[in-house]
Amino acid sequence: MRASNLILIFVDSCCYVEEGLRCSQSELWAAFCDWVPDLKKSRIGRNTFYKVLLDYFSRVGSFFENLTLMDPYEWEYLEEEDLCRVYLIGDGECIKIGISYNPSYRLKIMQTGNSRELVLFATFPGGEKEEEYLHSYFKSKHKRGEWYFLDDQDILRIFGYFSGVELK
Repeated sequence: MRASNLILIFVDSCCYVEEGLRCSQSELWAAFCDWVPDLKKSRIGRNTFYKVLLDYFSRVGSFFENLTLMDPYEWEYLEEEDLCRVYLIGDGECIKIGISYNPSYRLKIMQTGNSRELVLFATFPGGEKEEEYLHSYFKSKHKRGEWYFLDDQDILRIFGYFSGVELK
């Protein structure tokens, strides 16, 4: 999930947006940190958070205009699985089954340390539970780490089992 999408979901789930409202940037950042299931995995820092908000709201000093926080009991919380994606990345020989909040970024980082061209085949909603299921299901095809010797039928089996698969 892109940082801007997650931040806009936060605004929609935890903020009132209306002319004349205002909220300090530090309060918004603290609330976002409380709201995100795992901030470290989201790879969103304070500066990115503020930059995305500036695309949609004006700032006067350290206050963002036209939005304020709801009381936390009104927030709509996301589960980790709502944000995380299972991904399939291949190198022409094997497929890596992993999870990430940003599979495209994960591909970029993995490519840096890999001499073979990597391709992001697909992503779908899921977290550790779905990843562990796939690792267990394909243990007979395990190569090393999270890499597996999967054929086309195996990939189709994955597509049939999980909903929300996005082909890349």
